[in-house]
Amino acid sequence: MKILSIIPAIIIITFLPAFGYALIFADTYYTNTCAGKEGYVQGLGIGVSCDIPFKLSGLQAMWYCSSSISYGQKYADKPWNTSIFLFPVTGGMYLDYTFATCPIKMNAGIGGGAVYIRKYTPKHYGPYMDVSQTEVHDSLGPRIEAIIGLGYIITQKISFFIRAGYQFAWCDEEYIEKNIHGSLIYCGLQWTLQGINKGLFDE
Repeated sequence: MKILSIIPAIIIITFLPAFGYALIFADTYYTNTCAGKEGYVQGLGIGVSCDIPFKLSGLQAMWYCSSSISYGQKYADKPWNTSIFLFPVTGGMYLDYTFATCPIKMNAGIGGGAVYIRKYTPKHYGPYMDVSQTEVHDSLGPRIEAIIGLGYIITQKISFFIRAGYQFAWCDEEYIEKNIHGSLIYCGLQWTLQGINKGLFDE
């Protein structure tokens, strides 16, 4: 778990010199994730993004760091139900395009990092299960994602966004799927912490 808390600090420190002039956003969002055969999990997340000194005809390069915590259940109505928590930490880059004539922006990017998984299952005795007892399985592994999204600029400081994508994660635990992959949906608000939302009616 220590590595998950260190990653955001490393990214922020790396880009700290740029913060004096940068355009900085903070995201708060709902996430719905397909965790492969482990089922769907839902949760809440936060993120931060900052522009990179590259801009061409409305196309802006950004770096980002995000994290969320999600929860889901399989076989919830069965005695052998299982519960799973996902806690990914991701850093990456995306390209953001803001339309000059309307308050809409598009973006697409890729990211990588780590995911911590905790799963609660009935007690295993070889191929047999004891549903009266619960055991915990943990795994920490690498993760990558690709995302595309749309944003609607509400004001110079607030935007609404929805993003869709796909993730791959690799685990090393006997009772957790080794290769977790599936769709991602992020939906939430983006807050402008520094600078303005460029292209909003040329304000």
